[in-house]
Amino acid sequence: MLGRMSVLAGLLAAVVAASGAAQTKVYKTPEDVFDAAKAAAKKGDLKAYFALVEPESVKLVAAGLALTGVNMRALSASGKIDKDAVKPILDVMDKHGLTADATKKVKPGPMEKDAEKVIKAAKPLLGLIKDKSAFVADVLTASQKSSKKGDEDFKVLAKAKLKDVKIDGDKATGNVVNTIAGKERTDPITFVKVGKGWLIRLDILGGKGKDKGKDD
Repeated sequence: MLGRMSVLAGLLAAVVAASGAAQTKVYKTPEDVFDAAKAAAKKGDLKAYFALVEPESVKLVAAGLALTGVNMRALSASGKIDKDAVKPILDVMDKHGLTADATKKVKPGPMEKDAEKVIKAAKPLLGLIKDKSAFVADVLTASQKSSKKGDEDFKVLAKAKLKDVKIDGDKATGNVVNTIAGKERTDPITFVKVGKGWLIRLDILGGKGKDKGKDD
């Protein structure tokens, strides 16, 4: 779950990423950054969590969220979706410079499923966002107001366990294990070394985790 960041999976089919905030703490091992992510989840602090995510992942998330916001604004203006339901997200768009006027040249369309195409489509939007980590956290927080599940998914990470960590140069892999409703769930997670420290790489378009029942 942590590796794929399933929060708002239904809302953001192919999203995410780009960190505008500077990393102030160096995490010497994958386990260290994972523990920091758990602490952020325990507090429900999405901004702190995304500060632990590597820049390219944050860039992809931010791109997907920005494009989704543009689509929502268009659907809201046409009356195809409830304006009140998407207002919190559009307010965040405005806050981070993605106003209707600033984004009018970006045409709404179906979300790409290829990371490079998502980044390319969102390029003019990404240039407007000064703090991409804060933008991502603000959009997800606004979305959680209408989706309790999103908040629950994130907080589950606080009790997750990291196992089977294997380091290969500047990349590391492992497994995140959670027990949800009596079932053990295992998801892969990837870490990358940025500078002297480790950060989390999100696998937004990756495969599904495996569920294991008590009697399996």
